[in-house]
Amino acid sequence: MPTCDQEDLLQRHLRALLGDIAPATEALLRQQLEWLSLGGGDTLMTQGEPGNSMYLVISGRLRAYAQADDGTEQLLREMGRGQVIGEMSLYTDAPRSATVVAIRESVLVRLGKAAFLTLLGSSAQLSVTLTRQLIERLQGPPAGPARPVAIALLPVSADVDVAAFGQLLAAELGRQLRVCLVDADRIDQDCAQP
Repeated sequence: MPTCDQEDLLQRHLRALLGDIAPATEALLRQQLEWLSLGGGDTLMTQGEPGNSMYLVISGRLRAYAQADDGTEQLLREMGRGQVIGEMSLYTDAPRSATVVAIRESVLVRLGKAAFLTLLGSSAQLSVTLTRQLIERLQGPPAGPARPVAIALLPVSADVDVAAFGQLLAAELGRQLRVCLVDADRIDQDCAQP
């Protein structure tokens, strides 16, 4: 059962995604949505499986990976709140083009294919809006992280070397993302005073 905050986020994301759609169309859409929670590391969809639904990220963060012909896994993009996932296969009936994994606890809403087709048939405005979203995504450059992400590290006991752990974490994340490690020394250096 979604919380009031999650319902508010859904409302904001739908407005940002669809604009001012007719209240009856929005109500019909909301009736068709199914809430879904994923833990960090949970797989939302797997490359090659049939695409039978699309998702809207309410909160959290997910990554899309594709397996190349040589068997290596390539990071395609990250998705955060307010982004749509999986809509292409609903239009094309093609299998999923990527595997999508939650990289932290995430909450999404799911719209199944039958409901999607019913909604498209019942609202020309919704059909045009969703099609426009898909075209814009296909025309745009590959998407990186939707928003900057900040991670704060706090030691749970005195014997934890949080500075060393922070450096290791930054190095590992830096393999795929742009990372800036901010600690007391960095702040002192940037402010030119201790």
